[in-house]
Amino acid sequence: AFPVLAPAQSTSSPAQPIEGTWLVTVTLYPLGTLNDGVCTPAEGAPPSSQFSSFLSFAEGGTLTDTTMNPAFLPGQRSPGHGFWTALGPNTYQAVSESFVRFDSSKPPYVLSIYVPLAALRATFKAGAQKITQTITYDSVDDRWTSVASVKFFKQDGTSAPQHGCATAQGRRVTDDYAAMP
Repeated sequence: AFPVLAPAQSTSSPAQPIEGTWLVTVTLYPLGTLNDGVCTPAEGAPPSSQFSSFLSFAEGGTLTDTTMNPAFLPGQRSPGHGFWTALGPNTYQAVSESFVRFDSSKPPYVLSIYVPLAALRATFKAGAQKITQTITYDSVDDRWTSVASVKFFKQDGTSAPQHGCATAQGRRVTDDYAAMP
């Protein structure tokens, strides 16, 4: 009942600069909207939060991710799996889905430090999270930026009320990389 991802690309394509593992700094805008490549925060919505994630883009078009998003309770979100494809020179689309394993009645305590009490109404229900992003790779600095839509689905595959948009910056993981930017 969950949305179905597209199959990976053929492995016969030449190597793409996006391939590899990236440490990503994500800025999330709960209830924000993505229009024409611009992430617009919702009026009166909770302030944006920033957290780190790892994204790994494999040859052939597969994608995996893990996140430190404090909006999820420990163990609530599975790693994400999906695909990526080149849209043009140094531009990519990536789609990933993860399971939301169980319901939460309120965000974890860590959010209450930063979010006004009125904004603590958001909860997650068991189901799935889908992230669709457009990535622009910078070949000079070997980094990338992206804008993304974030959607949630109930276990029966219907849309959940939580949604948002995000911006992100990716830094390649290399043998001399440090875990935090």
